[in-house]
Amino acid sequence: MIANATGLSPDVRGMHGPEVSFAEFPTRVPQLLDAKKNGGILHQTGVVERILPAEGPDAQPVWCFVVVRVVNELQRVFMSDMAGMGNLAGSLNPGTGGMTKAQLLDDGSGGPAQAGIFYTPYHYVAIQAPISIAQAVIYNRPTIAPIGRKRFADVMALTKKDLKTGDIIDEIGGECVAGRVDKARVVRDGGYLPFGLAWGARVLRNINAGEYLRWDDVALRDDRALIVQLRRLQDTLFEVA
Repeated sequence: MIANATGLSPDVRGMHGPEVSFAEFPTRVPQLLDAKKNGGILHQTGVVERILPAEGPDAQPVWCFVVVRVVNELQRVFMSDMAGMGNLAGSLNPGTGGMTKAQLLDDGSGGPAQAGIFYTPYHYVAIQAPISIAQAVIYNRPTIAPIGRKRFADVMALTKKDLKTGDIIDEIGGECVAGRVDKARVVRDGGYLPFGLAWGARVLRNINAGEYLRWDDVALRDDRALIVQLRRLQDTLFEVA
């Protein structure tokens, strides 16, 4: 949703997803999620990305964050002293700044720049989602919407285990499939099955674990279901970028 609302695409299929501990999150993430020329892991900036908790799969990740480039003193002061849930790359204590020569980056114009981050360490889906739904229905006010009537990214279904002909794919979070994001054009041109349509589909051929499902690999649970109709309508209304 963020990719399609901002025009940002994933850097690689599935995103990099580096592991970072909760304690190190404010200082490590802006260092990692930077271009390789600046010591980060990204091939390019201006992308969507995720972070996995180093504490393990049972830990709650920090979902909501924005990594930014700080290019002047006013922004640097704001990030270090007044941002609340903001921090500069490499700062030993969140909110205190603390810049070293290694943290000064080239902003493209020959001047110094530094990576920073805005983040919230919580994500109350059970509260936020119903509020967004209510605002859309009652006030016709979207929380988030595609930019420029284009699709920049899509999520496809990756098999978690070997699937046999006739198997029925279980629900999201189950044993059969996981979602992986890629550029919308790649998903369309490859004929990959959107992740949200996989639940309840019947597998039409033997598929090995680690393969991405295509439309021709399954028979949908109900080809006339509202979610299928909406998906096809979406594909006609929003062209791929």
